[in-house]
Amino acid sequence: MLGVLNFECILDDPDQVYTAGDKIKGSLSIHLRSPIAITGVTIYFKGAARAKWCELMDNGSRRTEIEHDKEEIYFDDRFCLWGKVDDKGGWESLEILEKGSHVFPFLYRLPHSLPCSFEGPDTFVRYTVQGKISGRDYEVNTKEKPFSIFKDYDPHLENSCEGDVDSVYSPIEDYTEKSLGNGCCQTGHVSCSLMLKKQIFVPGENIIATITLQNISFRKCGSCNMQLKQIVRCSDSCPVVVIVASSKLCESIRPGQSCHWQGYEFTVPPTCPSRLDMCKIISIKYCVAIDTAFDDFNLYAAVPIVIATIPETGTEVAKWSYRGSQSSKKGAYQEAAELPHTEFAPKYKVYDYLPGQTNRDTTMLIDLPHSPGQSKRQHRKSNLDNSVICNDDDKEETSLKAAKT
Repeated sequence: MLGVLNFECILDDPDQVYTAGDKIKGSLSIHLRSPIAITGVTIYFKGAARAKWCELMDNGSRRTEIEHDKEEIYFDDRFCLWGKVDDKGGWESLEILEKGSHVFPFLYRLPHSLPCSFEGPDTFVRYTVQGKISGRDYEVNTKEKPFSIFKDYDPHLENSCEGDVDSVYSPIEDYTEKSLGNGCCQTGHVSCSLMLKKQIFVPGENIIATITLQNISFRKCGSCNMQLKQIVRCSDSCPVVVIVASSKLCESIRPGQSCHWQGYEFTVPPTCPSRLDMCKIISIKYCVAIDTAFDDFNLYAAVPIVIATIPETGTEVAKWSYRGSQSSKKGAYQEAAELPHTEFAPKYKVYDYLPGQTNRDTTMLIDLPHSPGQSKRQHRKSNLDNSVICNDDDKEETSLKAAKT
């Protein structure tokens, strides 16, 4: 509208992070270049989860793709900040807003049970507020203002109630091995092992890993990365994997080499906890993975972990703060099909650990004597050592003996 210079929704909380049951305080601010006639001012609050996915169905010789789109509404409220509504839902009043700035304050209490905010591929749990000014023949809307809902998650309490405390504190390990070659012609093998001392972490905490890579083959491998992966599942659909964070361990490993990392540190970034309470259509899990690239395959080892929001008892932390999810900021979810998209990174609790909580990383690079490459080099060397080197006289004598025979 020509008379409106700016119309926006302002929240008083600088972090714009709330918990279930909190009061959201803010205002609708409008700046006019000329007077306008309005009939009412309305504000909308909405909280919902939505997921969209495709399912392939086999019908004999044909395959049919079925699209699913589910939504859960947690609240969808509308309030009149100014004006009067008649029995038919129309506006009764009409007033002239003069040139300049005008503010319409609001206060809204959130419901007492809500899932944590989340933005994922073709999925979200999103909370928004939006304002609207209405006239006789026009409407002016603010942009949807997203805000974060945060909910603490402490799996230690769950496991203590179930009597399974030791399992979450026990080390967890994965080992994978692949033989190279075809049939009877084997050219060696490659292997990877990953071990974590525990399974529960909070954002800001260092994941301390022990990693071993062995390349007992003639092939040179590519880069090796440690990754934190988020596995998002909608109902019974196939999961979608998102790389939340990645750290390069090494550029490559030559044939016959073994790399070992003892106490390798990998910091958990701001990310959604492993449980979305109250949300029935989206589930989230995490794993730490080692991904090593070869020409025609990837060597992969992974262990499941749990992202919590409350550190272990006795852990010393300097402070915590709310920070935006890095994966959302990087646009990892911008290809969210036909779902409404917003450039918004939900904020989560992140802890700043004291310097004493960190360990030193030890890396070892070993040439394996029993590798195919090493054996081949030793065989060549032994052949050279056992060979006879003839001088010119020897050659002449040998040729004469051959002629006589």
